[in-house]
Amino acid sequence: MAAVVPRNFRLLEELENGEKGRGAEACSYGLANGDDVSMTDWNGTILGPPHSVHENRIYSVNIKCGDNYPDTPPSITFVSKVNLPCVDARNGQVDLTKLPRLAVWKREFTMETILLEIRRQAKHDKQYGMKLPLIMTRREYCFGFLFSIACLGFEAFYEFLVLGADFSINRCEGKYRARDSIPKAPASSRVGFEKPSPFGKTSRDIELKSTKSLSLYHALLSQSARLRFINLQPTEIQGIIKSNFHKYKDLQSPSQIANALKAGYEALDLLHSCAQKNLESIKRLESIVQRAFNLKNEIHKSREIQAAHHRPENRNTHASRKRAEGRARRRPEALRPHPDTEPILSRPRPHVNGPRHVPVLVDARGIPFLRIKKPEPPSLSRTLRSKLDARWKKILRRDKLEDDIYIARQEDEWDRLVDKGDETRWESTVAACLDSTIKTIQHEDQKNKELAQKLWEVVLKERELAEKEREEIKVQRLAQAQSISGTTPAAGQEEGRQDVSTRGSRGECATEKLPSQPNEREHP
Repeated sequence: MAAVVPRNFRLLEELENGEKGRGAEACSYGLANGDDVSMTDWNGTILGPPHSVHENRIYSVNIKCGDNYPDTPPSITFVSKVNLPCVDARNGQVDLTKLPRLAVWKREFTMETILLEIRRQAKHDKQYGMKLPLIMTRREYCFGFLFSIACLGFEAFYEFLVLGADFSINRCEGKYRARDSIPKAPASSRVGFEKPSPFGKTSRDIELKSTKSLSLYHALLSQSARLRFINLQPTEIQGIIKSNFHKYKDLQSPSQIANALKAGYEALDLLHSCAQKNLESIKRLESIVQRAFNLKNEIHKSREIQAAHHRPENRNTHASRKRAEGRARRRPEALRPHPDTEPILSRPRPHVNGPRHVPVLVDARGIPFLRIKKPEPPSLSRTLRSKLDARWKKILRRDKLEDDIYIARQEDEWDRLVDKGDETRWESTVAACLDSTIKTIQHEDQKNKELAQKLWEVVLKERELAEKEREEIKVQRLAQAQSISGTTPAAGQEEGRQDVSTRGSRGECATEKLPSQPNEREHP
């Protein structure tokens, strides 16, 4: 007799499969509340099958697993509006007895089995084969918007474009009809995106779920296109929509996002009312568009006035010259090394112009380099920063993998308990990545050590040549001084003799006149 798996162990296994994306890609499921210890309330999504009326549509369901699960089936309720034979149109409750494969419940059935069976019936259902427009409530719009913002970033905000915060009229309808054909999300939001979704799927499932966020944007554009029947220019409205999207695409605050979403719904109400030829709504829309254009004109005029009164920068000051030099150093051509630059290890140079400057060996957090002169070249600074950043990332990865080993061991222990382990253990994979990272760091450190030894040899050779050149300069100066003192002694003696003779003649003349001076004073 096979062992009976308890309810909590069964739900934990399904939760793990959902979080790791081991199931089918056509559906996803996960806990509605992460703090739910009893694991009763779940959320699920079903992707509409291709080549059917449900193609490119995502349906949300609520799953409630009772205390007797999996002996008894869970209760499933559709949150999204859907038209299927097994779904009650009043409350969205799913009748599992109308599904052929689930009419007789078995303990082996899972939540994924139920979701896939509902999807299979939606694909082969012909009784409800007429093409119905997708109907979404405000709650579904809000869910799609917040889901896109959280998972795909603000590129999905383009689908929830708003006209502004000036709309404050009451909601006139509770539902909106969107276009049947919903395009895919932008390709830029899908490239390289592997963030797991709350339902345990990858970026592909997130991309499919994000198509719901396109509904409000298409509804706004479709409603604005209908304004041409009441002598309004749709291009002006659409221009305001696009400009406001570019203005608010970098929103980060949840409250600002909620206000923008509210304004979008009110804008949709107003456009719908204008399409119904409501005179009060038409006047309100015209006043809003006029205020938008007046504000735009005022901004242009203020900019023109500021440009007229703006004084050109005086480039003759010291600060402006410094700024110009800084901009020149930051140019791309200044960051690249000179094409004629010789390798640093080719030093020392045999001959230099002027006195030889010995380079200094510097250690920048384990990366050696030779400082030839100051200031430091921008290309060298950029190279050091890139190497240090790459090394620091490897260190962070090493520390993260060391922490992940403990989690991997717990995963292996869990696989052993549920007897669902693979041939490759979690710990071995993480240990291999950790060993590879450590070897990479050690290899780079060894290369830096060898480079430092070579650079130190260059410094020693430079010192020897500098000392040798200083001795040669001293010998040359002594020889030059001796040559100068040996070739001009006679000339120096003759000049000395002439000075002495002139001084003697002047002295004799002075001595001859001295006795007569006091007599002259005595006898005036």
